[in-house]
Amino acid sequence: MFQWYSNATICYAYLSDVVLPTNATDDDIKSSLANSHWVTRGWTLQELIAPPDVVFYSRDWEAFGTRSELLAALAEITLIDESYLNGRPLEDASIAQRMSWASKRTTSREEDMAYCLLGIFDVNMSLIYGERSKAFRRLQEAISRENPVDHSIYAWGEIVRSPSWVISDDDQIWGSKPMEYNPALADRELFGLLAESPADFMHSGQIVRARMANNYFDSSEGLRSPPFSVGQATKVEFPVLPQKGFAAFHLKCPPIVQIRTIIYALLLCGSWSGPDKKLFDFVLIPQVVVGAHVSRTNEIVVVSGDPDAWVSLADETGNHIYKVPKPYFPFKGGLLFRRVVCNMTRKYDRVCRDVVDGVSLNWLNPPWIEERMRMLNLISFEAGHKQDFAVFIQQTLVDYDAPCGSGKRGGVLKFGLMSIKTLYLAPLRRKRVTSKPVTPVQEGSDALANGPKGIQPFSDIDTALEYLWDHPEDVPYQHEMALPRDEWRVNVGEYVDVYVAVERVYLEDDDSDDCMTEREPDSYVDVIDLVIRVKGDPGYRDVQGSEVPEDASDL
Repeated sequence: MFQWYSNATICYAYLSDVVLPTNATDDDIKSSLANSHWVTRGWTLQELIAPPDVVFYSRDWEAFGTRSELLAALAEITLIDESYLNGRPLEDASIAQRMSWASKRTTSREEDMAYCLLGIFDVNMSLIYGERSKAFRRLQEAISRENPVDHSIYAWGEIVRSPSWVISDDDQIWGSKPMEYNPALADRELFGLLAESPADFMHSGQIVRARMANNYFDSSEGLRSPPFSVGQATKVEFPVLPQKGFAAFHLKCPPIVQIRTIIYALLLCGSWSGPDKKLFDFVLIPQVVVGAHVSRTNEIVVVSGDPDAWVSLADETGNHIYKVPKPYFPFKGGLLFRRVVCNMTRKYDRVCRDVVDGVSLNWLNPPWIEERMRMLNLISFEAGHKQDFAVFIQQTLVDYDAPCGSGKRGGVLKFGLMSIKTLYLAPLRRKRVTSKPVTPVQEGSDALANGPKGIQPFSDIDTALEYLWDHPEDVPYQHEMALPRDEWRVNVGEYVDVYVAVERVYLEDDDSDDCMTEREPDSYVDVIDLVIRVKGDPGYRDVQGSEVPEDASDL
C-alpha cells in the first residue's frame, strides 16, 4: 500500500467529519483537522506521507487545501516534522521518530497497528490476523534486523533524568536505615527490551541516531552481533556504564521491600540540546537484573554532554538477555533475598546468579531426596591479591522423610565463611601446593569453641570452591541462624565486614488475599539480608549505625 501511494501522482482524502463554514479561516481549518478522525487512524499515516501531494475534501466535497498548503498545521497536529511531509526521505528519520508519528493513532484490529507501519519502515512480514500483540513484536524484530545500527528502536518510555525506582540513600542500600513498604507500589511491572505498542514512543519524537553509531557497530573486531530473539527473550549487545545502582521493589507477598541491582545500558541515540545544539542528550536504559537476564522499566534516562566524551564508553560492551519476568510466587519453605549488597568483585557462583541478584532461591535438590543438609549456593569474592573468601548457605531439614506440604518440613539455615589464599604454580606442581584457610572471628560468645577444621590443600580458587561444594562440613566457621529472626556479624580479617540477617515470614493460604493469614507450619519463606563491605570505605556504618571498629579481628 505504501508503494502504491508513493507511485500516485496525487491522493485525494475525503474527511467525512470535517464541516467548514463559508469563507473558513485558517484557524477554522486547523481546528477541524485536529478534531478529525482521519488524523488519528493508523492506516491514514501512509496516506499522508507517501503521496507526492494530498488534496483534502470536507464532508460537502469542498476542497479546503493541499498537504503543501496546510504543511504547518499538519505538522503541529500530527507531530511529524515538516520536512518529512514535504518529501524528505523517511530513512533520514530515526526509528523512534517514525514510531512516535503513530503513537497517538489507533486501528480497529490490534494487528493492524503493526501492519500499517510496514511501508513506513520498508520491511516485509506476513500478515497473521489473530496474533494480536505479537504482530508489533514481529515488526520490531524485523526492523532491528534491517537497521541494527539504530538503537532508537529501544528508546521508548517516559523520559526522566533519574529513574523513579532507584534508591539514592546509601544508608537504605546498606541496611542502616529501613525502607518503608508501600502497598501501592507492590509488584510494579517490568518489561522486555521491545515496546508493546507505538504508544510507548509518545515521548521519543526528538530522539535521533548518534554520530558514532556506525563506527560502534562496524568495530575493528568485526561486525557486532545483531539482536537475536527466541520466544520472549531478546539478546543484544549494548555499551554499558561502569556505574551500577540499586532499585527498590515492593513485593505483594511477602510484603517486603527487595533491593535489586540496576545496570545502565548506553544507547547510541539521543537528542541535541543547548542554545547552539552542541550538547547531545544520550539515552540510558536502566536494566534491572533478574536472575540470569535483565528486564527494564517503562522509563529511559537522558544524560547530557559532549558526544566525543562518550565515545570511549562504546568500547565497553555487554551481552544482555532481555526477558519479561514471570510474576513472583513465594516458594514455601524457600529463601528470598531482600538485600544482597557487596562492593567487592564477585568471582564465582556455584549454582546461579539468583542469590546476588535478589531473586528467590528454591531447593537445589527436590525435598524428597534423603539428605539432611543441602547446599543452596556458594559465592566467592575477591578481597585482594591472591586473597578470596567464600560464603555458602545450607538448609537443614527437621524431618526429611516428611512429604512436601505436610506441615512437618520446617527448615534451619546455616551460613558459612571461609578465607582462601592461593598461589599459582605450573600444572605439574599444583598437587604439592597447600593453601591454608585462616579462621574468621565471630562477634559473640560462642566463637569457635572447638577451633577451625582442617581442609585439603588447594592450588586455585576454583579447586577450593569445588571441594567446599562437596565437603561443606570443612568450612572453618559456620553459624546456624536462630529462627524466626537472627543476626550474624563477622569480621573477616582486616578487610571485610559481613552481616547476615534472617527473618521467617509466614505466607498466605492459597485462597486468601491476606498475606499474613492461615499460617501453616511450612507456609513460610526465609527472608535474608546479606551485606558485605570492605572496611575503611568513607562513611561506612554497619546495620546498627555504629562505626566499624578499627581493631577488627584478623583472619
